[in-house]
Amino acid sequence: MSTSRSRFLARAGAVALVATAATIGMTGVASAHTGVLRASCDGESQVSSVSFQLTSYNGRAENTWVLTDNGSEVARGTFAEGAQKSWTDRDATTAHSYELKVVAGDGPKNPDWSFTKKASAEACKTAPPTTTTTTTTITTTVTVPPSETTTPPAETTTTTEAPAPSTTPAAPAPGEDDLADTGASIALPLALGGVLVLGGAGALVAVRRRSAKG
Repeated sequence: MSTSRSRFLARAGAVALVATAATIGMTGVASAHTGVLRASCDGESQVSSVSFQLTSYNGRAENTWVLTDNGSEVARGTFAEGAQKSWTDRDATTAHSYELKVVAGDGPKNPDWSFTKKASAEACKTAPPTTTTTTTTITTTVTVPPSETTTPPAETTTTTEAPAPSTTPAAPAPGEDDLADTGASIALPLALGGVLVLGGAGALVAVRRRSAKG
C-alpha cells in the first residue's frame, strides 16, 4: 500500500469519526429535553400546589414556558438550560386543571422538545358557609308642623255721625195761646170745671138742709 493511499484512508476515517460523534451528540441533546408537571392537594395540610421542572435544554436558544389554571394564565417566563417553579398557595377549596406549554428555541416544531403537559388536582378543603348579611333600612319620618300664619287684625274704622242739628221751634210770642199749635182752646175745660164746682156746691147745700129738717 502506498503512502498516499494510507494518508487518504486515515483522513476519511477521521472525518467519519467526527461525523459519528456529532450525530451521537445531537441525539443525546435531543433526548435530554425533558419536562415534568405535578399538581396535588394535601387533605391533611389542606394545601393545594403545582410545580414543574424543565432540564437539559439548549442554553443558547430562547426557550419559553406558560402555565395556566382552568384556562386562566398563572405565569409565564423564559429559560436557558432548565427551569424549576412551584406554587403552594393555590385555592384548596376548588379543583384545578393545569396546563404547561413549553417551546424550545432550537426545535419549536419538534414534539419531543416543544410540548404541552397537563396535570390536575381535586379540592381537599371544604369552603366555609357563605354568610349572608341582611341590611335593615330604618326610615324615619319627620312631621313638620304647619307654619303659623299670622293674619293681622282687620282695621276697624268707626265712623261717628254727628247728630243732625235740632231745630227748636221759636217760643210763641207773649199774648198768644199756648195751645195754638195744637188747635185746641183752654176755654172749654175751664167751663166744664166751673159747672162741676157749682154742681157740687148745690148738692152739699141740699144735704145740709135735709139734715136740719130732720
